[in-house]
Amino acid sequence: MKKQSQLSAARARAKNPLINEEMFRRIKAVYAQHYAEGILKTPEPEAHQIYGGDEIGVNPHGHKGKRVFCSFFRKQIVVVVDGEGGKAPFWVTFFFWTRADGQFPIPPCVVHQASQMSEFFALNLPGDWCNHTNTSGYMDRDGWFKVACHFQKHCGPTRPQYLFFDAHDSHWDSGALRLWTDDQLFPFFLKAHGSDDDNFNDNANAKFHAMFDEDQTLTLTTNVTMTLTLTLTLALNLTLTVTLMPTLTLGHC
Repeated sequence: MKKQSQLSAARARAKNPLINEEMFRRIKAVYAQHYAEGILKTPEPEAHQIYGGDEIGVNPHGHKGKRVFCSFFRKQIVVVVDGEGGKAPFWVTFFFWTRADGQFPIPPCVVHQASQMSEFFALNLPGDWCNHTNTSGYMDRDGWFKVACHFQKHCGPTRPQYLFFDAHDSHWDSGALRLWTDDQLFPFFLKAHGSDDDNFNDNANAKFHAMFDEDQTLTLTTNVTMTLTLTLTLALNLTLTVTLMPTLTLGHC
């Protein structure tokens, strides 16, 4: 019998009905408090006042990345490799918000792996997208503050609004959380190891990866005589994918 991984065990514990009940009890307690204080005009927020946000890791090879454990100077480290077993040349994070009524009003954010910003990272991407770079390609706290400002700029005048996302370390940026709460944009951290059930964006991640793979193949086959940098290839693929994103977010809500 295969030994249960620590992550699998943690996800199993997160499905405990008592933990789920406690999470929703706390959420509803905030709703009740806001209703009593006149912040919320209805006993519970309407669908257009609720957002779920999530990151997707994008491997520029067009294959879903996987993590492997190895030893380095007697330390256990994690290395991201592509589906063919080679180390990914770089990593990109794609963050998007879905509103509970199935709409997609907030332009996405892309985190590129680079020491500094370049015009190539925005090439072929819509001008209202949020762009960020760091040396890892993963979301960090500076990037999360950009996400917060970006959300506030595009979410419209409706207040209050309620934002749900996982408890990744980057999401604890105090400046971002303060910016939101001061403007009646109330953030909620979902319980640990339960985002596959609690975050409705998680249901779209597999579909996004499938579309990305198709766009990657199309881009390479239609530009066989052109030498593309990996950054340009990624930008082209994300541009193709964005035309499908409204369907993606509407289809799983």
